[in-house]
This record gives sequence, C-alpha cells and structure tokens, in this order.
Amino acid sequence: MRLFAAVFAPEPISEKIYKYSAQAANHFAVRPVSPENMHITLKFFGEKNPADCLEVLEKSVKNADSFEVTVKGADFFSYGKYARVLRAGIDGESGALKKIALNIDNSQNKYVPHITLARFKGDSVKNEVLEKYLSENGIKEKVFGKFRIEKISLVESLLNKNAALYKILKDFYLGE
Repeated sequence: MRLFAAVFAPEPISEKIYKYSAQAANHFAVRPVSPENMHITLKFFGEKNPADCLEVLEKSVKNADSFEVTVKGADFFSYGKYARVLRAGIDGESGALKKIALNIDNSQNKYVPHITLARFKGDSVKNEVLEKYLSENGIKEKVFGKFRIEKISLVESLLNKNAALYKILKDFYLGE
C-alpha cells in the first residue's frame, strides 16, 4: 500500500485556500489540489505494510499534546529556476509539527510543514513569475485561518489518472 502520515486541514480553511489556489491554477494552467485532499504531510512512507507504519506512528505521537497552527501565506518549492509545488505555509506551533515529523523519521531534518495547493509540470513557470504573481495578488502574506491539530492520520493514497484518492486507515489522537 502507498502510505503517508498527515494532518488534514479543516473544511473552512481548505475551502478558503482552494479559492486562491484555483485562481493561481487557472492563471498558470495547472490543476489545484481539491479541498478534501488538502493536508500537511508529516511523512511519506511509500509502498509499506500498514502494520509497520502503525507502530511507528503510535510511538511518535505518544507524548505529543494537541496544538494550534496558523495557515498563512503562499510560497513554492522549486527546482532550479522553475516552480514545482505551490504551497500554503504553516505558522504557530510548526516546531511541534517538526518534532512529530522527526519522531516519525529522524532523517527529516529539513522538514517544512506546508499544505500543497498545486503541482507544476516540467519547466512551465519560472520562480520569479510565480513570486511576482503571489506578491501582486496579496497571497504571499494572506492568513487563511487557525486550527487545532488533535490527530495524525495514517493514510492510503490510491492513484488514478485524474487525482489521488485518500483513505484514512487510522487516526492517532494527540494527548492520549
């Protein structure tokens, strides 16, 4: 099974983010991530046995308490001169997210908590073009909302030609 650990954005925030990501996606001719799929990935496990991942996640969240984060601003990951992933930033207790991510896999020392909004194919959008668009449209510093992270989910990703379908296999509640 293709698995990952994630925190899903609550509907009011994902709908708000989607409005901006859809505008950017239309402008750059890419497909935005659907609101129900918007999440913060803590670890992509890849093709794994769920039992192995369940044990890792249970240990990783055992002593973690719930905490609040703010979804703020849009930025991107790039490869060379070209944008690859449009993303919303995570402020607030992102240190707590990083700690959980490191508990899951201590090799993730460069972990950047974010919500993916859209993916660019190939060399379609230069970094400076996307940077200018985000700044001119007020998205760079836009606050999309706050929410409390109370659980981490083990998720199966089912790929099809249109989009990934996600199935939550188990939720791990923080503070329990």
